Order: sequence, then structure tokens, then C-alpha cells
Amino acid sequence: MTAERNLVEVVDWTPEWPQRFARARGELVAVLPDDVTIEHFGSTSVPRLAAKPIIDILAVTDRPAGETDGALASLGFFAIPRYFTDDPDHRCFGRNRDGRRAENLHLFHPRSPHPQWNRDFRDYLIARPDAADRYGRVKRAAAIVHPGSRADYSDEKLAIMRSLAREARDWAAARTRI
Repeated sequence: MTAERNLVEVVDWTPEWPQRFARARGELVAVLPDDVTIEHFGSTSVPRLAAKPIIDILAVTDRPAGETDGALASLGFFAIPRYFTDDPDHRCFGRNRDGRRAENLHLFHPRSPHPQWNRDFRDYLIARPDAADRYGRVKRAAAIVHPGSRADYSDEKLAIMRSLAREARDWAAARTRI
């Protein structure tokens, strides 16, 4: 991987990101089975939140692994093997544009707890701009400290992610009790 492709760049949120997701979703809907749900998640789905300009796409299906690979490849998605070892049913795909990562597609099985965790995290950050601002400050600082290592950047923001994940879990649980 070249230094440019491994560069950690955190930028201001832009309304272009939901538009990019909508275009990618349209492409995916056209080639994937009807039972696949497709959502925008991750930092680019949270208005005002600084992020790496890579659209994260959450898809859920009970289709067997590999059944959708040809359709995804036809759109330029490539498999990223063993990306998430804590969930054997979580498959990750990337797609580049102009030599840089443009989208990450996370394909989950319905039994996985990760889609709901990701929805709760996203929805909490949307509902709580103060939490999104805290996260954004840490992300920006981590990108400055670790501009050439996505792994170190991710490690640097792990504490805030864990804290926000607890907050999001409690927030979501309180919402379901109402």
C-alpha cells in the first residue's frame, strides 16, 4: 500500500457524503437480492461529524457467503478477507475511486449483533451533537498524530469509541423502555 493510500485524512462533514451513499445504494440495490437491507452508517452518516471521506455501507442478508460476490465485483467491490475476526459472518468489501478508498461495504448476517450496535452508535451521535463533537475532536487529533497509519489512528480513538459505545447502548436501551 502506498503512503498516499494509507494516509489518514479527517475532514469536515459534507452533504456530498449522503449523496455518495445514495448513489452507491442505488448501484447495490440494482444487483443484490431483494432481501438485502442497505444503510449508511459510520462517521460520514452523522451530520457535522468530521470523518475520513470513506462512505461506510451496512448491508444485512442471510445469503450464503460468496453468493453476492460476483454482483459486488461487477460494481468494483473487492473482498477484504478476515477484516473482523470477532464475527465470522461479517464480510468486508472495499471500492476505490481514483486510487483511493471511496466506500467500505460491511455485509452482516441477521444473527450478528453488529448491525444494531452500529445503528445505535450512529443514531446516538446524530441525536447528541455534543457526543459527536467529542468524537470529532479525538478523530482529528488522532489523524494529526498518526497521519500514516490507519491502525495507529484507530487505536488512538479506541477509548472514546468505547466510552461513546457505552453511552449509545444506554441511550438506546432507555429509548426502548419508553
